[in-house]
Amino acid sequence: VLSLEGVTLVTSGALKMLVGMWQRARELRGDIVLAAPNEPARDALSATGLDLIFTVTRTVKAATAHFQQGNQR
Repeated sequence: VLSLEGVTLVTSGALKMLVGMWQRARELRGDIVLAAPNEPARDALSATGLDLIFTVTRTVKAATAHFQQGNQR
């Protein structure tokens, strides 16, 4: 679970890092859930299509529940 609470700027470097983390998690048969992104972060994820590969939840609690339910993409 990666909380994006309080993130006000998402740079291209940050997006690249997220993709690298996602790729590594998939290699290890894991997943990454992005939690509680504010509007600028949601806009950046949407504009790059990353909202289609990441599970994005409104709260950290919902992201944690994603794993407790045994979900993976």
